[in-house]
Amino acid sequence: MTKLKEKIVSEINTMSTNELVVIYEQIQLLQAMKRVVKPSESPSVETILDMTASSSGSWAEAALDERADRL
Repeated sequence: MTKLKEKIVSEINTMSTNELVVIYEQIQLLQAMKRVVKPSESPSVETILDMTASSSGSWAEAALDERADRL
């Protein structure tokens, strides 16, 4: 991990002000995502299986139909 940090710091030290602004904005977006997405809020595999068990259609066919215009 320290090698990665050293590489990042080295790259940051060579960046222009405009590049640093972009990096700072990206860091802010990452921090905002951390606040919004919490792993504990994700449904368990069992919950997903229970929810999808009642589906009578074919998910593969639905995906193909949805993407037909892009093939």
